Amino acid sequence: MARNKRIGFTLVELLVVI
Repeated sequence: MARNKRIGFTLVELLVVI
């Protein structure tokens, strides 16, 4: 579960970078 949450956070970071 922790890994899944980490992947979701990465996606959010990508959106923030754009």
